[in-house]
Amino acid sequence: MNTLRDWQAAFAHALQHGETCEAENWIDPEGLSAKQRLGIYRHQTGFTLIAALRALYPVVEKLVGPEYFHQAASFYWRRYPPKAAHLHGFGDRFADFLQEAPGAEDLCYLPDVARLEWHCHSAYHSADASCATPQAEYSGKSQNYPAGRFGLHPSVRLLVSPYPILQIWEAHQRENEDDLPLIAMEQNRKHYLMIWRDPSWQICVSCFSGAQFALLEALQKGKKLTGAADDRLSTEDTDFIDHLITFGALHETAS
Repeated sequence: MNTLRDWQAAFAHALQHGETCEAENWIDPEGLSAKQRLGIYRHQTGFTLIAALRALYPVVEKLVGPEYFHQAASFYWRRYPPKAAHLHGFGDRFADFLQEAPGAEDLCYLPDVARLEWHCHSAYHSADASCATPQAEYSGKSQNYPAGRFGLHPSVRLLVSPYPILQIWEAHQRENEDDLPLIAMEQNRKHYLMIWRDPSWQICVSCFSGAQFALLEALQKGKKLTGAADDRLSTEDTDFIDHLITFGALHETAS
């Protein structure tokens, strides 16, 4: 017995793969053919999902050009269609997809730029939490902070890349790109980035040292703040916690 679920599965398969055989049994044969009817929905689905990817990855599109991006996005949505009734999670595998996509091999930094843009998107839509506030009695030395009191804000995302993706991303935020700066691709250097949503709901991206990033990773894994700082930060970085609080990148987990 055919059920609504069977029809929905056949319809989704026709939209994703263009094969209408199973769905044809459910369509009124009068007027337009089943292939034509399903083609209307398939075209609109592709238009909507490609537009969603274009909104998510504007810098990637600028780097590869609109024609290549359209082609890549067309292949992507057919391989990785949305899994939910909303589009917040759609596009999460685009960076990995670009890593394997032919035609952009010269843009070795492209997948990491895509990862940065996805982190900006996911940070904006992450859960909310009250940000920690600066307190004079804790300022200046990380060991003064009560252990376990602070954790990373839920919006914080961490990313490491061998490429200067922050500079690339920032250079393509300008409206006029006729005079883009020359960005050096230094070998054997890692770039440690933190992406987060500040208290005014603006997305921020900053680059940190390896030691500072190690602290961020420790906090992300649930380590106690004081122990993580004492183990990983040098004496000249003792104000790093103050900066994180000022940025709105920490929240209070306990009194």
